[in-house]
Amino acid sequence: MSNRGAVFGIGVTSNPDITRGTSLIVPVGDDKLIICAPQVGDDEFELLGVSLGLDMARWKAIMGRVAPTQQMDLNRINSHVSAAFIVMRRFTEAKKKMTSVKTAVDDTWSYIDEIRADVIAELTNLRTAIAEELASGEDTAA
Repeated sequence: MSNRGAVFGIGVTSNPDITRGTSLIVPVGDDKLIICAPQVGDDEFELLGVSLGLDMARWKAIMGRVAPTQQMDLNRINSHVSAAFIVMRRFTEAKKKMTSVKTAVDDTWSYIDEIRADVIAELTNLRTAIAEELASGEDTAA
């Protein structure tokens, strides 16, 4: 980072093992973040993680340009940063719940597809049986 003059680094990974599946965003020191986006694309949770990471990088860059005019209580600031990361972990929990719901819906659609296939098979059997009965009735009538 230093060879590019960067004050903050953001890494995006699709491997949840890197963040140990514990959080959408994992801080690495005070100038880097790892954002886990296992399904990069239209998934709003991953897009939100990247967006939050950019906001944090922007905040860090702005704070680096502004010289404080007075002493800051770093413990207080760090407690708010820690609290923000704890709140962000709730996104991970929400995503797990959404994934669970999506899995249940997908399973239900598969079950409905099986029912549809079974109904079609039975209606085909019914049509065949009616046709055979009509054909056998014609044979006895003749």
